[in-house]
Order: sequence, then structure tokens, then C-alpha cells
Amino acid sequence: MNEKYEEHLKKCWGFAEKSTEEILQLEGNLATNIKIKIFEKCVSPYHYFLENKQQEPPPTPKQLKLAKKLGIKNPESYTKETISQKIDEVLSND
Repeated sequence: MNEKYEEHLKKCWGFAEKSTEEILQLEGNLATNIKIKIFEKCVSPYHYFLENKQQEPPPTPKQLKLAKKLGIKNPESYTKETISQKIDEVLSND
């Protein structure tokens, strides 16, 4: 995982915690569930793409799922186009 994405994950978790604890003033299981939902939305490839203003779009959730199933490491570090090429390579080698 690249350093920028790791930093993005940390920022997302901090945002999820702040949103839950300070804004909603919740504790316990409900707070944890809400934090996780906020975190999941924040760490989506689309959100990362928007925040980092990348030139090319990130992989789609469907591409990420397939890439992981095929054993491609760190599929979230690819662009939509490059992960498509990588998936094609793996499938053509089988």
C-alpha cells in the first residue's frame, strides 16, 4: 500500500471517529458501527481519487473484487485502465 493511501486511511478513520463521538455523541457498539460505515465510505477508491485529484479514475469495486480473486496484489494502487490490463494479463495466462 502506498504512503499517500495509508495517510488517507488514517484521515478517514479520524474523520469517522470525530463524526461519531463529537457530533453524534454516541458510545459503544452503535458508535463503532457508525464509525465503520463512515470509514468504509471514506476509503472507497472513488473518494481517494477525488481527494488526491488523480488524473485517471480508480478501479471500480467490481474490478477490485475480481483482481483480489485473481490474486493481484494491491489492486487499489492501480488506475481503472491499468487494473483492467492487469486482469486481462492474468486471465490470458490461465
